[in-house]
Formats: sequence, C-alpha cells, structure tokens
Amino acid sequence: MVMRLLALAALACAMAGKDAPRRMVPVTFTTGSLTFANSSGRNLILAPIGANSVHFISWLDDADSRTFDILPIYYTPQPPTPCPACIGAYHGQGPKFQLLHQVLRSQQWQAIHPRYDAVMLADDDIIMSTHTLNEAFRIFGTFNMTLAQPTLCRHPQVGVSHGVVLQNQSNFIRYTPFVEIMMPIMTMDVLNSVVGPTFEDAYTGWGLDFVWPFLLKYPRRGIGLIDAICAIHPKSQAGKVCPYGFTHPKAGDARGEFKYMIMKYGLTDDAVESYGVDTYPQDITWEFVTLEVARRPAVTLQQQVEEEPSSPQLSPLARVSAGPGSDWRATAFLLTGLLAGSAMLRRRLTRHRPQNPRILQPFMSAEGVKP
Repeated sequence: MVMRLLALAALACAMAGKDAPRRMVPVTFTTGSLTFANSSGRNLILAPIGANSVHFISWLDDADSRTFDILPIYYTPQPPTPCPACIGAYHGQGPKFQLLHQVLRSQQWQAIHPRYDAVMLADDDIIMSTHTLNEAFRIFGTFNMTLAQPTLCRHPQVGVSHGVVLQNQSNFIRYTPFVEIMMPIMTMDVLNSVVGPTFEDAYTGWGLDFVWPFLLKYPRRGIGLIDAICAIHPKSQAGKVCPYGFTHPKAGDARGEFKYMIMKYGLTDDAVESYGVDTYPQDITWEFVTLEVARRPAVTLQQQVEEEPSSPQLSPLARVSAGPGSDWRATAFLLTGLLAGSAMLRRRLTRHRPQNPRILQPFMSAEGVKP
C-alpha cells in the first residue's frame, strides 16, 4: 500500500509538471531586496514557491498575527502575488533540494540565519493557516525539539505516503524516529550543521526523511509529530509545476536515489540497530503526550510517557556460588562455550544478511533496484 501511494504521488507530481522546464537554473538573490522591517519573530519558513502556491491565501490568512517570516525561492518565471511577510526573494529553477542547497551557500544566507531559531522547509502546496504555523513553531520550541512536523489532517482529499504522519486527535505530540520532507521544522543549528549538507546530492529528496533522524542519532525526545495541529496536502493539483520531477544524475529515478542516499550515509542494519531502531522507523513511537495531559493547568505541556516494557533479563544458566566447593572451572567452561556460540551465530547471520539494509526492503521492488 505504501509503495502504491508513493508511486501515485510521484506520478501525479510528474504529470502535473510535465510541461515545466526541466533545466537547472542557478539560484540568484534579488539585489537589494533583503529587509527585516516587517520581521515577526525568530521563526522562518524557507520555501520554493511557484505560481500556484497557496502561501498567500493560506499561510498568511491572518498575517498580522504571524510569528514567522517567509523566505521564498521562486522557481517559476513569474512570481506569485507580492509577499509583505517575505524578508527577501531568491529565483531559480531546479529540484527543491538543489534550490535549498544553493540558498544555504549564498552570501545573503550568512546575514539571514543568525536572526532565527527555527526554520520550516515547506512545500508550497501545503495548506496551513497562520494559526497552525504559529502553533507549530510554539510547540516545537516549548518541547525543545530538534526536528518535527505538523501532522496531516484526516481528510479524503489529503495525499499521504506514510500513515504515521496522519493526525492522532487523542495526542498532543508523538516522539518518533521519522519526519517527512514536505514540511519539516528544525532548529537553525540542525539545518546548518546536519540537514543542510545532505541537500548537495538530493534531487527528489527520497531517503532524506530516514537519513536526518539517523544523523541525529535517533534522540528519544528530539524528533516528533505535532498532533495538536494538522495541515492539508492535496491529493491532486491540476496544472501545478512540480519541483520534484528531476532525475538524479548518479542514481536515476526516485527509488534509485532512495537507495543511493541510504547507502551514502551508512544506514546499515547494524548502524540503525545500534540506536535501538530494530524495525522501520515510521512504525515506531517512542513516547507521546496526550491532549488531556497538555491541557492540565498544573502540568502544562508536561510529557506523558508510554509505559515501557521492562528490559529483557537473561535467564541465569549457571549460578556461581561464592562458598566452598563451588565448581568455578565448570562455570568458566560453560560461559566460554556460550560466548563462542554467540559469536559463531552472529557471523552466520551477518553472512546471510540481505545485501540491502532492512530499511530498504519496501522500496526495492522497482525494476533496476532489487535486493
């Protein structure tokens, strides 16, 4: 089911942008347009924006109350409606993450990023109100998160690739080792030091939502989904120019790029499991905060943790007595045998481990990208 949804989303995006130019145009900054006169806080939305963007009618439906600024990267020849909330403007054509990569390398970025604590990398088709965005940044900061996203509203016309990002209306937030690439929020430090460098080789962005939490070492309370609010990602958008419809020069199609990124950043089974992630990251919820707890005045935003199962205990195969007559030689022999057997079993399992890490298996069914 996940693969079908991903394939349909990629196909819809490609069809919507089939008439769009597919050439790379370097990003340029509009000379003299950088201004903080209308700045509204320490939050920034950095977004590639096309002619059909919803940012003006959605993100700025109550612009006077916003706690964020917008820095657009216009990827269509004609910019949309003028944006009073924008601190400047970039122009360029190409894949979303290549555009972002060039922005982070620009001279103007050095003057921009120190002014902000948190940044959202939003797709321009995400429908979310000014209130939703204000709350997203507020909750992100209150819980001292490093990487998060608003959840997607449960609506028939919402397009979703991973069910875990759908809103759970009983919760306030969920701590997970997974955040999608369509509207992630992160601290500015994380963007500059961890997330930003991954843009250099990213075109469709497939795989980045697995790479980022791994590079952050899967913090149990640093990454999560904000259930208190939700956004809408429309299933179909006729005539939309898509900033994802590019072929990766080294990996080919989107699935090839996914595998390339996973391998490049070392997401092997052993590496992922060393952080306690032993299944698909999008299937894991570390902890959650319920709405009931979040609304209690005495413990406002206090975290409620799921009852964790007790740590597995090893059965005592042999008990060594400290008293006279204990057969320490037999015990030592038994323990040595157990250690040797364990090492042999591990070597056998490693030898027969699939060539592709477990995290890749659901994505490797496409022709040319097989396990």
